[in-house]
Order: sequence, then structure tokens, then C-alpha cells
Amino acid sequence: ELLQARTNVRKLEASLTRLKNARLPSVKISATEKQGLYTATVTLDLVTGDLQWSAGGSWEESAPFSIGEETEMTPDGFNLGLELTWQPFDGGARKAQIAALEAQLTGARAALAASEKEIELELRQLISERDQAFRTLEEAKVDLELARQTRELASLRYQEGLALFSELEEATQTLAQAELAVAQAEFDLLLAVLRLEAACGRMPEFLNQE
Repeated sequence: ELLQARTNVRKLEASLTRLKNARLPSVKISATEKQGLYTATVTLDLVTGDLQWSAGGSWEESAPFSIGEETEMTPDGFNLGLELTWQPFDGGARKAQIAALEAQLTGARAALAASEKEIELELRQLISERDQAFRTLEEAKVDLELARQTRELASLRYQEGLALFSELEEATQTLAQAELAVAQAEFDLLLAVLRLEAACGRMPEFLNQE
């Protein structure tokens, strides 16, 4: 969508430039080179900068002929030409076309700005989600380490007869929940990174490895 909006703006800008230049006299320089049956022509528009070329014919050494007929051939060589065209009055048609194109260009630029703003907000949101997922993972790792220590302590207390089995069971369940929380946090972080990379048009390095 953003690429389409940018392309639309460029096309309208180019069309408007060409239309405005059309008010100026058209000055073209052409150069033609002829050798045998081969002709090449290059034309340069000094106003727009457009460059065109054409070529035709062949490099045949001879051509068919018949006795009693005369064939007129253009002499070989190099020709340089200048063409000047100007249409100062068009009944206001060009002015109306320029106004219409300028209105379209204004709308296209507004649409492009809106698309860029929307994408900027989306990227900020995705970056925030990625950072939050990273913080959640770090917190889950801290909770997991604490749950491991608590489980080890509960196991020692139970072995020494200082704690009930229910205490050990509760610590074991807490450890399992902490391990699950870390796994979920790692998945959420991976998903957030993938979404951000996709929005930026990139592929994560670990997916790009063969």
C-alpha cells in the first residue's frame, strides 16, 4: 500500500512536469547518420530532456537493379536538424488540466502521508510489544530461578523431616508453572520479533540460514 502510494505520487509529479513544460516552445535537435541502406537517427528535446533514437535498414553491399531503370539513392553522410514548435494559445485547456493534476497530486500526497503515519504508528506498537515481551521473559526467568531454589529447599526440608510432603508438592507445582511461563514468554518474544521483522520487510537471520 505504501509502495503504491509513492508510485502514484511520482507518476502524478512526472505528468504535471510534462504538462507544464508543454507551455514552453518545443526545441528538438536531431542527428541522422546514413551509410548505405542503414539509417540511424537520434532526437533530443532540449526542454524536457527526452532522448529518442531509431534505426532501420541493413548493411547489404548491393541492391537489385534492372537495365533501363534509374534508382535515386540518398547520399551517405551525417545530417543535423533543428525543430521548433510552439502553441501559445490552447483555449485554457492546458490550464484546466494542470489544475486537475495539481488537485490529484495534493490528494495523492495526503494519502501517502497518511500511509506513512499509519505505518510509523504500527512499527512503534510492534517495537513496544517486542520490548514488553523481552521484559516479560526476563521476569519469568527470575521467577524460574526462585522456584528452583524454593523446590531444592523444600526437598531438603522434607528429607530432614522438617516439612510436610504437601510443601514439597506445592514447590514442585510452582516450579513446573515457572518453567511453563518461561516457555510461553520465549514463544511470545519470538512471535513479536517475527511480526516486527515482517512489518519492516526483513527476514530474521535464523530463518534465512540454510
